[in-house]
Amino acid sequence: DIEAKSFLSGIFKKWPKVEYYIKAKKIADGEAEGHYQLGVFCFEKVWFNEAREEWEKAVGISPDYDNKVSEQLALLRESEAKSVYAMGLNEFEAKRYENSILLFQEVIQKFGDTETTKEARKMLADVGQKIIEEQKRNEEELKLRKEMYIKQRKQRLTDIEKEIAGIENRLDRNAS
Repeated sequence: DIEAKSFLSGIFKKWPKVEYYIKAKKIADGEAEGHYQLGVFCFEKVWFNEAREEWEKAVGISPDYDNKVSEQLALLRESEAKSVYAMGLNEFEAKRYENSILLFQEVIQKFGDTETTKEARKMLADVGQKIIEEQKRNEEELKLRKEMYIKQRKQRLTDIEKEIAGIENRLDRNAS
């Protein structure tokens, strides 16, 4: 019925995981393929925890799923790594270098030796370089500000000395 589908579609948009719970309820006890497919569904929705849980259920029911699930878990780990890496890139581009360092380190520590981990290592080096460059710029800017301040103070001192000399000249003229 079209109205029912439209109603469910609205519910799924408002509460997306409702669809997951409905699908999970339909899986019969001991149905490894159902859990495996539900894991695939969750993975496509980027619900990584639920995907992992469903795949673990499938293997628990039938060890025959071990190879399939291992492949899916490898894809899931790489997707998780890419997600954290992307957050690190966003932080880097926003010049929030400390946050980007933490995220790139998380990729390296949590996700092992993957292409994304290699990229995270490169980005850590880039972040370090950017921090060094920024520190140099800040030091140069501080040096220029200090020089400008000293120059302004010296000029002010010269102006005060001129004012004092002018006052002394007037006093000398008035005294004579």
